[in-house]
Amino acid sequence: MSIWRLMSWKMTSNSGLTSESQLTCLVREVLKAKDFSLDDVPDDFNAHTEMTRFDASEATLDANGIFQRDSWRESVAEILVPTRERNTDGNGQLFTVPGFHHRPLVDVIRAAFSEASSRWFHLTPFK
Repeated sequence: MSIWRLMSWKMTSNSGLTSESQLTCLVREVLKAKDFSLDDVPDDFNAHTEMTRFDASEATLDANGIFQRDSWRESVAEILVPTRERNTDGNGQLFTVPGFHHRPLVDVIRAAFSEASSRWFHLTPFK
C-alpha cells in the first residue's frame, strides 16, 4: 500500500511534473534517512508554513555562518536584460540585483577538491 501511495502521489501531484528520479530521491534521501522520523512531522504539516520558518531561520545566521566562511561575498550585480523598448545603447534595460552572493572560482575549486569524494572525480577527458 505504501508503494501504491507513493506512485499515486507522483502521478497526481503537480500535474505529473514530479519525475521518477525526484520520487526516488525523496524516498532514499528523506523517508529512508536514519535521522528521519515520521513522528517529528506534525499532523497539520504545511509546506508553506515550514518554508517561511526555514527562510526566517537564515536571518539568525551568526558571523561565522556559511556566507562568511568559504570566501562568500555579497555584492550588487548589474545585468542587462533585453526589452522590447528601443534603447539608444542597444544593450537592453539595466537591472540592479542587491544582495547577490558569490564566491571566487578558485575558492570553489579548492573546496571541491578538499572533499573526500573528490578522489572519484574523472579528470581525464574521453570521447
